[in-house]
Amino acid sequence: MTSSSSSHKQDILRVKTCVEIELRCVEKDRNKRPSVKDIVQELQELEAEIKKMSLDSENSEDLIGHV
Repeated sequence: MTSSSSSHKQDILRVKTCVEIELRCVEKDRNKRPSVKDIVQELQELEAEIKKMSLDSENSEDLIGHV
């Protein structure tokens, strides 16, 4: 996967997650809405996952370059 396609995939994941959060935030039943704490935690987990994806992608590219 090239750096550009990896970045594109990460952007799509970010947008998808934000839209999913947004949809939960407008639930008619306020008890189904996420708290700010829940949203922050979800976004932090997303960024950790994206960082891991970036590192995995960089490691794969390094391995390919050394073959």
